[in-house]
This record gives sequence, C-alpha cells and structure tokens, in this order.
Amino acid sequence: MTDQCTVASRRGFTLTNMVFVIMILGVFSLLAGEVINAVFKSMRQSAQQQDRRIVLDRMILSLRADVWGARAMSARRAGELRLEMADGATVLWQADQEQGVQRNPGASAREGRQTYSAGLKVEFEPRPGGVLVRIEDAQLKQSEEIVLASQVMLAGGSR
Repeated sequence: MTDQCTVASRRGFTLTNMVFVIMILGVFSLLAGEVINAVFKSMRQSAQQQDRRIVLDRMILSLRADVWGARAMSARRAGELRLEMADGATVLWQADQEQGVQRNPGASAREGRQTYSAGLKVEFEPRPGGVLVRIEDAQLKQSEEIVLASQVMLAGGSR
C-alpha cells in the first residue's frame, strides 16, 4: 500500500514548479507587451512622418510652379518670399513654424489662399535664376535644401 502512495505523489507537479512556470509566463507577457507597444508607436510615428512628407511635397510642387513662372523675387525676411509673375501678378509665400507655410496669390490670381501645415521651419533665399528653400524638421533633426529655378529669369528676364 505504501508503494501506491509514493507512486501517486510523484506523478503531479509541485507548488514550486507551478509558481516557477507562472513567473516565466509573466516575464514573457511583459516582454511581449513592450514589443507590441514599440511596434504601435513606430507605426504611429511612421504615419505622421508620411503625412508630413506628403504635405511638404505638395507645397514644393506648388512653390516650384510659382518660381518657374516668376520674373522677379524678393525676400524681406527668411520666412517670406514675394514673387512677381510674368503676367504681372504677385504671389506671397510666408512660412511660420506654428501656422505652416501660406501661399497668398495677388488679387488677379485664379486660385485662393493655400496653407500647408507640416510643422517645419521653412526659409527662402532668392538666388540668381531662382530661389533656395531651406527646410528643417526639428522632430527628426533633419534639414534639406532645395534649389528651384525660374524659367523667365534663366532666359534673361529681370531679377
């Protein structure tokens, strides 16, 4: 009869075995939670960066079209660019880090005012034949410079 009791008591798990298994499962679940958190944070940041890049690309496309047809350009400060178009219209570009970049066409323009909100620092510097655009992203700690050319100015129009 004692042989049956010892065999039966050896078949089960002890309390320390169960506690050890539960501790290992707890550690794995904590690590998995941290990994999942990091993945969701990365996905959220990636989507925000992509949205900012799309806004920036649309702004540069519109600015490139304006500069291409400008016969003269001037800047009173780094965040402001005044373009005199070949047809006599004036387009004013103003950059403010909080409010974004605004395109204000003159009274004779067909389009209305446009705002590009990307949270970037944008500066304009007129150059012979075009304009240099400096873009700084404080969140990503990146900056880039884009040179845009004016067809009219390159062809010998006024500066």
